[in-house]
Amino acid sequence: MTGDVHSPPVSKHYVRTTEGELHYRSCGESGPVLVLLQILPFGTMMFEPLLPLLAQAGLRCIAIDIMGYGRSDKRPGPWMIEDFAANIDEALDRLDVAPDYLLGGHTAGMIAGSVAVRRGARVRKLVLDGTPVWPPEYRRNIAAEMGVTSFEVGQDGQFMANTWSLVLSMMRLLNKDFEVTPETATTLRGFAVQLLETTYGPSVTPAMAAFDMALLLPRLSMQTLILTSENDSQYRFFDTLMSGVVGAKGRVFKGVHPMHDIARPHRVAEYAQELVGFLTEQ
Repeated sequence: MTGDVHSPPVSKHYVRTTEGELHYRSCGESGPVLVLLQILPFGTMMFEPLLPLLAQAGLRCIAIDIMGYGRSDKRPGPWMIEDFAANIDEALDRLDVAPDYLLGGHTAGMIAGSVAVRRGARVRKLVLDGTPVWPPEYRRNIAAEMGVTSFEVGQDGQFMANTWSLVLSMMRLLNKDFEVTPETATTLRGFAVQLLETTYGPSVTPAMAAFDMALLLPRLSMQTLILTSENDSQYRFFDTLMSGVVGAKGRVFKGVHPMHDIARPHRVAEYAQELVGFLTEQ
């Protein structure tokens, strides 16, 4: 599965919700609808090479930057996972979109799962990729453990260096062996620019700490695919997810996850093939 000069174009749009505008990318004109929620904090830019491959396979794709990330508006204040889910749900209604399939990565897996529960039988399949299932004690301590990084804009420009440091730390949560190279620097710069554009809204960590993913898992009655990779910081929760969702299918990518292996962008096709195989099977 590879893209070519005839690949469907990816277009960019906004949808207005009660709390502000959400930015989204779309690709594909017809077919079952797949809604993708981005891996925080990088926005749907990460999905740009993936969407044409999925559209070529007959899917209509809508990749949404959740509020406060990517090119969506800054959140008006601290939100819980349920607030993000309600906002995505509203956006889908405004777009008159009834998703057949939902995908969420890491924190957005919590949001996608919550949207799927809200929509019930209307969502036929769900993909949870690298989704954490933090135990209660860890959830109580995580905010203090992660600490706070200042992004206050000052004349010394330190906020720019902090932005770069944050991008690197997040990439190493996705791929513990990640290193900056000439091949990866351009992509990292794009991620950093998006972070600067959001002007650093309230952290999503308190929302994650307050959310008990373990309680959501038994409520996921749709067909569910659990994905992760050996190098992902959340790999340790794969077995918990598999045992918590009745009938779940799973795949652990060897080494680096195809979507996080930005030094080898051709591996996106491997990820697309995995998704298409699950979403199109009867």
